[in-house]
Amino acid sequence: MAVATTVRLLELEPDLGRFMTEADAEVLEGLPVPVVQLPAGDLDLSAVLADHSAFGLLLLDGMLARRVVVSGAATLRLVGPGDIVSAAPAGASMLLAGSGWRAAAPTRMAVLGREVLLASHRAPRLVAGLQVRGAEQADRVMLQLAICQLPRVEDRVLSMLWLLAESWGQVTMHGTALRLHLTHETIGGLVGARRSTVTLALGQLTDEGAILRHERGWLLLQPQATLETAVEPQPDPELLTPLEPSLRADDGHEPGDLSARLREQRAVSEQLREARDEARRRMTHDLERLVETRRRSLELREQALSHRDPARSLGTALHHHDGADGGVRTVQREADDAAAEGSSPPVDGVED
Repeated sequence: MAVATTVRLLELEPDLGRFMTEADAEVLEGLPVPVVQLPAGDLDLSAVLADHSAFGLLLLDGMLARRVVVSGAATLRLVGPGDIVSAAPAGASMLLAGSGWRAAAPTRMAVLGREVLLASHRAPRLVAGLQVRGAEQADRVMLQLAICQLPRVEDRVLSMLWLLAESWGQVTMHGTALRLHLTHETIGGLVGARRSTVTLALGQLTDEGAILRHERGWLLLQPQATLETAVEPQPDPELLTPLEPSLRADDGHEPGDLSARLREQRAVSEQLREARDEARRRMTHDLERLVETRRRSLELREQALSHRDPARSLGTALHHHDGADGGVRTVQREADDAAAEGSSPPVDGVED
């Protein structure tokens, strides 16, 4: 995975310099940055960033798929040319059951590292362009979330195809071409639906003339119809304890520093997380000891049964026949006969 060449980032992505002046552009000279070639398949994004001392990567061509699993349900997000990706945050959510990146095809990516950081010192307005690009991607994620909440799967699928076409589609004389080979399972991960349901939805959309599947991807013929129903206003979120900076405590000081309170809350959350992990470790250890104790107990019991005293076994048998008619007398007679013949008496003689 060696760096193949360099590209002038601002010439390929001029929108990143939308806030820069002409003087800034002249100073940066197009902003040369290294390029890395990634093969198709599973991708360790953190390792790629670490290998190149980069804080991010900008896709030049190709496609990445981001997979996130929560409670057994997988959600997909596609990242294409022009998008910026970076390493996952250090504090991942506890709800996250799994995640990963995969390159759908050989992908070229511009390395955002030392060169971009030095350029931002010489032309600080470059940072604004990078920030806006990140905000645009976040807005597309928000649109994907809204699409996943549409009641009809057909509307979800059609809206998702148009959302992808807004970023990577091409307008032709026959319609909008989306040159992506998306499997039904991939579309299901994008819209939150099962593969079989997506297959039925695509069939219905094709019959209605809204889309057309061809060897190079999809051709979108009809956009999603705008709903005429009025949207009910949503209530604004409210804090349980609204913060009022004008209020003062009885002693005349501020009620408290919000940053300090947040730090204290994070510290308490961390302590609770550590206590939970410690309780899990103890429980696992106790269960292992319990299993080992039970196994050892069974071994000792088997050993005791195999080495039981034969005399004790005989005594048990004699006592078992005490209630039988004439059982004791029969044993006593056998003992007397054995003594008369010079034989040794029974080991466990029974007195009546």
